[in-house]
Amino acid sequence: MKYKAKFKTTEVDFDLRWAHEVETENRMKGDAVFFNISGKF
Repeated sequence: MKYKAKFKTTEVDFDLRWAHEVETENRMKGDAVFFNISGKF
């Protein structure tokens, strides 16, 4: 999911990703969520 916002002259991008584990061996099992914020100045 991506979202772009503009605050006066600055653009900010928000990115939310979810990675589902299918098969795991020899490590912890579980899903991962990644949240990224980036901006242009």
